[in-house]
Amino acid sequence: MTENRIRFDEIAKNWDSSDFRLGLAKNITDKILDNIPLSKDDCIMDFGCGTGLVGLHIAPFVKKLIGADLSGKMLESFEAKAKDGSIGNTESMLLEVDSELGALGLDAIVSAMAMHHIENPKKQFEKFSKALKSGGMLAIADLAKEDGSFHADNNGVYHFGFSPDELISFFVEAGFETPTIVVAYTVKKLGRDYNILLSYAKKK
Repeated sequence: MTENRIRFDEIAKNWDSSDFRLGLAKNITDKILDNIPLSKDDCIMDFGCGTGLVGLHIAPFVKKLIGADLSGKMLESFEAKAKDGSIGNTESMLLEVDSELGALGLDAIVSAMAMHHIENPKKQFEKFSKALKSGGMLAIADLAKEDGSFHADNNGVYHFGFSPDELISFFVEAGFETPTIVVAYTVKKLGRDYNILLSYAKKK
């Protein structure tokens, strides 16, 4: 069991009790819905879905949402909330380290604040590309490059955010169009500003 799985299993129970996390997820979700064209015919994945703070608010707008996460405890919370009939059609996928998503033919993949926990983002973007159909959309929300002060504990954090150039290379080298990059939200913390970037592009 990986360090990140242990960590997120331990904090899953109280994950939704943080007003900071709730507010961050809402702002990211709103930015995704404002920028990513979704339809009732779409099957999408929320990669690193956690308890579903982003994905379950997108689910009502699509045909099916797959919540994928490394933490089984996070997915238990996701599944419990997904039983609400108003949310829509959902399923969960427990990931392993280096899981191959496979050629799922997805219409879109969204991911919020998960990529900085992925040791090899380049490889992960290649997996995203394989899982999407041609013309499918990938939308990644994560920290802009920072100095490591965003997290109080950097255990399990492989990257202190990403620069626009890094994000562009991840997308383009994995077979996507050059991404659009916008500031989804600015976190004000300990007297400092940390930008959350939303990067999105279609698979060629």
